Amino acid sequence: MSEAKSEAPPLDLPSDLRAQRDEFVQNVYQRGVELTERLLQEHERLLLRIRDLERDNGRLAALVAAAGGDAAAAVAPPLDERQGAIEEELATLANVYVAGQQLASTLELPHLLRHMRELLNQLVGSRSFAVYLLDDRRENLVYLTGEAPPPRYARSIPLEGAPGDPIVALLEKAVLAGMAHIAEDPHDPRHAMAACLPMRFGEAVVGAIAIFAVLAQKLTFMPVDYELFRLLSSQGTSFLFLAQMYAEAGRTLPSTDRILARAAEERGPARPTSSRDETP
Repeated sequence: MSEAKSEAPPLDLPSDLRAQRDEFVQNVYQRGVELTERLLQEHERLLLRIRDLERDNGRLAALVAAAGGDAAAAVAPPLDERQGAIEEELATLANVYVAGQQLASTLELPHLLRHMRELLNQLVGSRSFAVYLLDDRRENLVYLTGEAPPPRYARSIPLEGAPGDPIVALLEKAVLAGMAHIAEDPHDPRHAMAACLPMRFGEAVVGAIAIFAVLAQKLTFMPVDYELFRLLSSQGTSFLFLAQMYAEAGRTLPSTDRILARAAEERGPARPTSSRDETP
């Protein structure tokens, strides 16, 4: 009878690495909390603006009714434009919120990469794209994931190793200088790529996102696309690192006691109470 195989035990990380991992996890989740709070505040602000517009619209409607039909025709277009602008902002906010939730929904690297592909394809409208990470020597961009990239770019790309290649030149600008390239017309053949974005972890650039081509119906990049680019290049990178650390830790979550202890250290020692502090 064959002996059942037991699962490999979680890695016993040294205490200094555990502390670094716990600090990293705390920082990533803190950034996620801050992003969610900012989105909720923006959502509340837009709802207040809609209520203000509806109130203004009611006042104007009363005035227009008294002034006659010509006045109504003159007032309606500005109101429609303002209402349309707010609805567009709300749609942008909803898309960014959904994208953030998708990135934060898993610690499994394959699932996270699938979410990144879906965001680039379905929300941004990318038809051909690739995500790269710098190797530890910062000499090569290593292909991580993508969809229908040109075959010559679905591999590791040596930095400063392909003079005259406009795509490699844009990738080098992204990772060496932190410069993004976003074409005003993503279908313009004069641009080597529709977009090329640095991937950041804090202040460090650790990779790049290359959008080689967009869907036919994608005529230009909209404000929501710029917000999604910012989300992918910062939060997406953080969750990539978090997923890898989770895998290296044997798919075990960090100790909540260590996170609480770390938070207590950040707050500093509690001020002792005295009789003077007590309410008589």
